[in-house]
Amino acid sequence: MQKLTIAVEAKALATLRTGVGQYIYQLYRAMQSLADKPDIYYHITNHFVNELPAARAVTSNNSPLSYKEKLSKSIDNLGPAIAMAKKKLALHAYRRVFNRNLRDIKPDVIHCTDFFSLNNKRGIPEIITVYDLSCFKYPQTHPAARVRFFNEYLPPALERAQHILTISEFSKREIVDHFAIKAEKITVAYCGLPLGFQLHSERQVELILKQYGLQYKKYFLYVGTIEPRKNLEVLLDAYQQLPKDIRSHYKLVIIGACGWKFESFLQQAKGLLERQQLIMPGYVPDNDLQHIMASAHCFLYPSLYEGFGIPPLEAMASGTPVITSDCASLPEVVGKAGVLLPAEDAQQWAGAIINLIEDPQQYQQYVKSGLHRATLFNWATTAETTLNCFQKQS
Repeated sequence: MQKLTIAVEAKALATLRTGVGQYIYQLYRAMQSLADKPDIYYHITNHFVNELPAARAVTSNNSPLSYKEKLSKSIDNLGPAIAMAKKKLALHAYRRVFNRNLRDIKPDVIHCTDFFSLNNKRGIPEIITVYDLSCFKYPQTHPAARVRFFNEYLPPALERAQHILTISEFSKREIVDHFAIKAEKITVAYCGLPLGFQLHSERQVELILKQYGLQYKKYFLYVGTIEPRKNLEVLLDAYQQLPKDIRSHYKLVIIGACGWKFESFLQQAKGLLERQQLIMPGYVPDNDLQHIMASAHCFLYPSLYEGFGIPPLEAMASGTPVITSDCASLPEVVGKAGVLLPAEDAQQWAGAIINLIEDPQQYQQYVKSGLHRATLFNWATTAETTLNCFQKQS
């Protein structure tokens, strides 16, 4: 078979690597290791490069945003009309540059990694990855301009696409049902487990935990963006329902970048922050995160809606029991290896945390089953499935 050339929309790699950026990085890192690896070109901002860019450096625990990122986060506060205009201009500008640069590499397929078509005029097949439909299913958890943008641009993108990739059977069903798209036009390629998430001994993590003021197995952990869809208020409520003795021995740690409407969450968390029962270090480097994940007593993930949910997978691989929502794709990822609960029932969340503290035998069973469950997801398989899809569509 002739070697494939792939043009990848990779602008998400220009910022801190979360969400789409993590997907691109892990997928193509694995694809580069395949025996029949294709020629891959990544379009970051205004040109193609043929080497996968490294993660952007994080210089401090607080991870201050660049001027452009601060502008992007604040633009929605100027009103939906201005925000919508800004999003349209950004997409159209990126499309122009991307299409102009296509002539330099002449790809067989284009991978649109950020939901939307790049509208190439050369007849090159476009495969679009759609992670979830949260803007359609939970519009109240997104800025109004983002919801309008998705409603205007995603339907024609899916119509135009040669094929669609998604990351769970749940998301595939959502796409089929919401847009009346034929199931055979969609391929599921599960996300894999990033390298480095594994068991760590107390001695191995000692220095890093000290930097963050943490003690081994003496905190409950959440990792992800701080935004309404993540339903983090239930963690504050559940934590405050715990007996005083437990709260005196275990802190609540929330790691992640600040997203839309994070200010309201910080206001609700003010008391716990002042009492130093809640620690929020912001975005942390991968190496630090791997140590912190493996050292948590349990991992808490109350999200209302996820297309996949990589953090619970990372926790299971790290030997940290998972308590997560029983909705969307999360049962598909966690299976019976974690505790599945109604997303908004703080009392049940508090009870589950207490059970994991008071029942060491059950705790160890979740450690064991989680470690096994995590082995079922790997990026090499994802890369093989994705490349096979590209070959069929080229």
